[in-house]
Amino acid sequence: MPTAIDEPTNEEIAEVLEQAKALMNQKGAHWTQGSYRQRAYPYPSWGESGVESFCSAGAIQQVVAGDPYAHQKVIPHAKRRLIQRAMIELMGGKIDNSTEALHEIVTWNDSPDTTWSKVSARFTRTANRLRKKGNSPS
Repeated sequence: MPTAIDEPTNEEIAEVLEQAKALMNQKGAHWTQGSYRQRAYPYPSWGESGVESFCSAGAIQQVVAGDPYAHQKVIPHAKRRLIQRAMIELMGGKIDNSTEALHEIVTWNDSPDTTWSKVSARFTRTANRLRKKGNSPS
């Protein structure tokens, strides 16, 4: 069971959400549906860098752990908890189960009704809400 010392602060979670949003919105890297990460041709090894797209869950994991598939890997507890809390907060903060949070974010991200503008707005709204709550653990 995580202790309070393991819990990320609202500021840390907000920062992850802002960085993940920026990752999905930079030149050569975009938001996507249906995959945690998609690579477009030409691959970076062919001389072009940054031609990757990330879904919401993939971007959060990429920012925290350097791997959009971190949920399938062994990573340090503090990083895993930061990923979990970011996903839980993005989905409204009412989920208390990390598996459910991953399922919810993927389902929402991949819904035909979800657009980049909705994703961008939710990441911004959630980061702002967390910053207003203060810098204590969530």
